Amino acid sequence: RIAPAEAPRKVTHRSVVLITGGGQGLGAEMAKELAKRSKCALVLFGRTPLEKEAATWVRLSAEELGAMKQRLWEGLKQDKAVKATPALLEREFSKVKKAVDLHRAIEAMSLLGSKVTYLQTDMADAASVAKSVKAALKAHNRIDYVVHAAGLEESKLLADKKVEDFDRVYRAKAHGAYNLLKCIPPVRGQRWAFFSSVVGRFGNLGQADYAAASDFLAKLSASMNSARRGAGGLYPTPAVTFDLTAFAEIGMATRGSVEAFLKSQGVDFMPPAEGVRLMLDVLLGDVDAHEVLVAGALGKLDAEGLISSAPRADTRRSSADSAETAKEAPAAAPRGGLDEGAVTREIVALVTEKTGYPAEMLELDLDMEADLGIDTVKQAELIGMIRDNYNIAKSENLSLKDYPTLRHVIGFVMSGGSTPSAAPAASVAHHSISQAAAPAEATPAPALVVPEGAPLYDQVLSTNGDGTKTGKTFSLESDPWLNDHAIAKTPYVAGVMGLELFVETAAKRLGKTPSALADVHFALPIKLLRQKPVTVRTVVGDDPQMRIESDFISPQGIKLGAPRTHFTARVADTVPAADVEARAKAFVKTLKSDKPVVPASAVYEAYFHGPRFQVLAGLLAAGDTELVGLYRAPAAPLWDKGGRALMFQPMLIEAAFQTCGFRDLNTRKKMTLPDSIESVRVYDAGPAPKELLVYARWRGAVDAGDGGDRSLYDACVLGRDGKVWATLIGYRMIAVS
Repeated sequence: RIAPAEAPRKVTHRSVVLITGGGQGLGAEMAKELAKRSKCALVLFGRTPLEKEAATWVRLSAEELGAMKQRLWEGLKQDKAVKATPALLEREFSKVKKAVDLHRAIEAMSLLGSKVTYLQTDMADAASVAKSVKAALKAHNRIDYVVHAAGLEESKLLADKKVEDFDRVYRAKAHGAYNLLKCIPPVRGQRWAFFSSVVGRFGNLGQADYAAASDFLAKLSASMNSARRGAGGLYPTPAVTFDLTAFAEIGMATRGSVEAFLKSQGVDFMPPAEGVRLMLDVLLGDVDAHEVLVAGALGKLDAEGLISSAPRADTRRSSADSAETAKEAPAAAPRGGLDEGAVTREIVALVTEKTGYPAEMLELDLDMEADLGIDTVKQAELIGMIRDNYNIAKSENLSLKDYPTLRHVIGFVMSGGSTPSAAPAASVAHHSISQAAAPAEATPAPALVVPEGAPLYDQVLSTNGDGTKTGKTFSLESDPWLNDHAIAKTPYVAGVMGLELFVETAAKRLGKTPSALADVHFALPIKLLRQKPVTVRTVVGDDPQMRIESDFISPQGIKLGAPRTHFTARVADTVPAADVEARAKAFVKTLKSDKPVVPASAVYEAYFHGPRFQVLAGLLAAGDTELVGLYRAPAAPLWDKGGRALMFQPMLIEAAFQTCGFRDLNTRKKMTLPDSIESVRVYDAGPAPKELLVYARWRGAVDAGDGGDRSLYDACVLGRDGKVWATLIGYRMIAVS
C-alpha cells in the first residue's frame, strides 16, 4: 500500500544526489533525467576506472576502434605471460568500451547543466566506500539523496555456485547498502532509494544470491522507515526500495538470449525513460512506501498470480506502446502435409545423430532440454539440418536456447517457423483394457506394518488442509543406486521408487501405510540430465489421485509454467479379485529344476541395469505366455551408508517388472518399459528372503488407441513355501525404439 507522504520533495540545483552505479545502465539514465530536470550536483560511484585516454577514445570512429582492438590482439599474442584467446581479447577490450560509455554518460550529464563528480568505488569494500563518501562530503558538504543502483548478477543454480560466487553478488548490493549507511550522515529532508529486482519479490532459482540481496534491500527500507516513525529501526531517514522488472535496451536482461527468453515467458520490457519517471514520481512525489514494484506484466515469472488479479498501475504509456501491447500473437497453424508423429521421429533421429543420446530415451521424454549439453558447433549443425529438412527460412529465429525443450523444437517445425505460443501439451492417453477385464469382486487390502527408519523422501513440505506434500532430491551422491539405473549414462529414477514415494507420503497423510495402489501411470520419466540432481514433490490430497511432479527449470534457472506431472496413482483399499496367486502357486510346482534356463548374464546383457538393480539370478522358466524369474537380493546395497527404511518392497516389484520385460525381449525382440499398473499390492513390508520366485503371465497385446505398442501382464512374487509377497494385476509395458 502506498500512503501519502508528509509533503512532496524537490530536487533543485542546490541538491546533491549520490548514485551508485550511476555511470552506466539505469543509474546513468536516472542521473541524466535529474540533470535535465534540476541541474543538481551529481556524485557517481562506480567500479569502472575513469581512464584519461577515454576522452580520446570517445572521438574514435568504429573503424579506428576496430584497429585499436586488432593492435590489442597482436599485443596479447606476443605476451608470453598470457594465453591469447578470443575470450581474453573481449574481456580486455571491454575495459575500453566501458570507459568510453562512462565518459559519454558523464559528458551528457555535464552538458545538461550538472556538476558531476565520479569516484571509482568497490561497493562491497567498506574502506573503499568510506573513502569515496569522505571525498563526496569534502566537495559538497552534504548528500540530499542517495540512490543505490549498483549491482552484480551471475545467473546460475545455487547448487552450481561456489561460496565466493554467491558472496560476490550478495555483497555488491546488500553490503554496499550497509556500507553507505555507516558513512553518510543524515540531514534534514534526506531520502534514500534502493534498486532491487522482481526476483526479490517473486524469486528465481538461478538468482538465489541476487534475490536474497534484493529482499535485504526491501527489509532495510522498512527498518529505516520504522526508525523515522520511532519504532527503533536502523536509520532515521525515509527510504524506498524499487523492485524493478526487465528494462529494454539496457541492463542485465538484455544480455545474450535472456531478452528473447523473458519475452517468450510473457514479461513486459519497460522503456528506461518510463521506469525512471515512475521511480522519480515515488521518490519525489506525495507517496510514502518502503517497497514499490515497478513492472508491467510478469508472465510466467509470477506463476502464483500474485499481481495478475490486482489493478495495474497507470504507467502512462504512449498510444503506440498500448496498441502494440494489445496485439495478439497469431496462432501458429500446423504446416500442411506434415505428420507430427513423423516429424517427432525424424527430429529425434537428428538429435541422436548429433548427441549420441539413444532415440528411445529422447522419445520417452520430449520435455528434455533441447540443447542436451552439446557444444555450439553441433547445435549450429543440428539447426542447419532441421532447416534443410523442413525448408525453414533462415530469417526465422530457431535457437536451441530460445526453444528449451525438444517439444518446443517440434512445435516450431510444425508451425512452419512461427513461434508457438506454448509448447504442445504432452499427450498421455489412458484407456481401459477391455479384453481382459478383472472380475467385479474385490479383495480387501489392509494396512501394512512397516519397519522404522528414515523414509525415501527428504522432507515434508506441507501438511495443511489442501494435502500433504513431500520433497525428494535425487542425486548421484545421495542415491548411488542411480548409477545402476541409467541409459546412455543418464540416470533415470526407477518407477518402483515412485511407488515408494506414493506409499510413504500417503502414510504421512492417512496415519496408516497402504498396502495397495491402483491406476498407476508412468507418464513422464524422472531423469538426471547431465547427471545433475532433480527435485520432485509427491502430492497427496483430498483428490483420490496422487501425483509426483517437478518444476521445469530453464538453463537460466527460471521456473517455467506449471509443474510437470511424472507419475500418478491412487491408494486402493481393495484390489481386484484375480487368479494370479493361484496360477503362480500351481505353475511353480511344475518346475523340474532349480537351475536357470536363462542365466543372469543373458538377462543383463540385454538390460541396462547395473549391479544394484540386477535383481534376477536368471529365469527358471521362459515360455511364450508364462515365465518364472529367480529373485536374488543384489550383493551391493542401494545406499552405501544411511540406508532408508522402505515400505513398499521396491526391489521385489522391480524383479516383477524385469521378468515381464524379459518376455518382450525374448519373444518379441522389443525393449519395453513400465507404462501403467491397474493394481499393485504388497503383502509384507518386512525383510524379504534372499531368494524368491517371480511368476509372470502375459495376457496379450493392448491397443490403447494412441499407436503405442503395449503388452499386458499379471505377476506374483512368492516364496518356495507359497507365501505371497507382492502381486501386480494389469501391468502394462510400452515398447521403445
